[in-house]
Amino acid sequence: MSMQLGFISNAFVGRTLADIASWGKAQGYDFVEVGPHAPLEELRTYLAKGPQLEVRALLYCRNIRHPDKSQREVFLSATKARIDIAKEYGVPIVNISTGIDPAKSLRANVTESAEVLKRLCDRAGENVTVAVENCPDTGNIAVSPEIWALLLEAVNMPNFKLTYDPSHLLRLLIEPYEPLYDFSQQIVHIHAKDTEVIDAKLKRQGFLDDGWWRYRVPGWGQVDWRAVLTRLHETGFSEGISLEHEDPLFGGSHDGATIAGRGVEAGLNAGAAHLQPLLKQIYRG
Repeated sequence: MSMQLGFISNAFVGRTLADIASWGKAQGYDFVEVGPHAPLEELRTYLAKGPQLEVRALLYCRNIRHPDKSQREVFLSATKARIDIAKEYGVPIVNISTGIDPAKSLRANVTESAEVLKRLCDRAGENVTVAVENCPDTGNIAVSPEIWALLLEAVNMPNFKLTYDPSHLLRLLIEPYEPLYDFSQQIVHIHAKDTEVIDAKLKRQGFLDDGWWRYRVPGWGQVDWRAVLTRLHETGFSEGISLEHEDPLFGGSHDGATIAGRGVEAGLNAGAAHLQPLLKQIYRG
């Protein structure tokens, strides 16, 4: 069993998808996950030509239950368009958020989010998986194993799954490793991003203030990637890992206002340099 390593294109704001793919292929990455920065027509053109670097997933995490109707329709329309493109060109996964009514608790959102997700899964059909990522900042309730279980039960469709990112669990003070066992049959994709908790700031100001954590590339934060990859191997996961870059020390940022230059490239490659030896040791591939 082997594991492929790709990257999310979000960090390369301002560069064309063809240019991003060309860089990724030259660096030895196995695939690219295309984020919302890529215009849909550019994405279609790239896929129609026969991509030089495989597109393993599409990523569009927005609040598809936004309380403002016009904004909600924009986000839903863009989500549906990506599902349609995935169906047309054989992209197996579309990563999204669940949507949220911010006036309600996470649990109180489950039923309504599940109904929206069911309709999207119906649209996707049997060959495209709709997966929810666990970022808490993108109009999303799928932020903890507790809510994952409720959503999986409420949606209950074979093409509804989870995308796992340990960095979000760590910043929310949730144990990040056991869910890889508990949800091994539902996790179809991995986002490899790290979180650094700055203990001195946390102890001085508490978690309600800002600045006590920051996203890092793998190996530069406190996620134990040996533990993550060991559990993935034990449970038979081999679907692929997408490096995600929001590391402010390598030209990235949490809000997506990244610098499309050497800092971003160096950051992705620094994360890959940490993961690749572990992948070879654990997966022997």
